[in-house]
Amino acid sequence: MQQQPKQPMKEQKNGKLEKRLYGPAAIVFNSVNTGSWRILRPAVDESRCVKCDICASFCPAEVISVHKNGGASGVVEIDWAYCKGCGICAEVCPKDCIEMVKENENENEKEK
Repeated sequence: MQQQPKQPMKEQKNGKLEKRLYGPAAIVFNSVNTGSWRILRPAVDESRCVKCDICASFCPAEVISVHKNGGASGVVEIDWAYCKGCGICAEVCPKDCIEMVKENENENEKEK
């Protein structure tokens, strides 16, 4: 039997996110671009963020990346094309530095 990878693989194919799960029947799940129908989106106060990575661990869409040393776009990077606006990241944040805001608020703060 094939050994399962430590983390499911993410690959970019034809503009869709692909996730491979292995088991008795191998299935490939394609993620759909859902950013267009999101009502709320997470806004991160990076000055209060302690880079604990809990938000990324709980994100069901796996669209949050926490850069421990800071990155080109800051400490927390969110793939807006696939973020569903579910708010789980805001609920699990121990420092309450993630707030859910209306999609059209602070449009200049949002990355494309």
